[in-house]
Amino acid sequence: KHAHEFSKEAVKEFLDRHMAIHNQMPYEGGIKTGFTALDNKLGEISKGDLVIIGARPSMGKTTFAQNIAADMMINQSLPVLFISIEMKGRQIAQRLISGIGGVELRKVLTGHIDPNSDDTQK
Repeated sequence: KHAHEFSKEAVKEFLDRHMAIHNQMPYEGGIKTGFTALDNKLGEISKGDLVIIGARPSMGKTTFAQNIAADMMINQSLPVLFISIEMKGRQIAQRLISGIGGVELRKVLTGHIDPNSDDTQK
């Protein structure tokens, strides 16, 4: 595409979003984080955005990012690519299963999950 075609699309998307906000209508073009206060403060994530979360060690970056990823997968039916330089894929999956399933991470890690317990009925 030519540059002017990209700009026409960008202007139309901006105007659609602006009018939706102005008319207090939901705008369907963005992706929500699942944290309403954050979405209201920063705006929604645009398709194709690369989001990098940075902070000191042990501040909850991975858990925060996993909560956003889980919301996008479950509540918005969006595909998500989750990359962590600190954790292996198996560890990420275990944490997601724990969070989504409402099962203590310790039980997921040790394999002591009782399918009939109240823990797994959520």
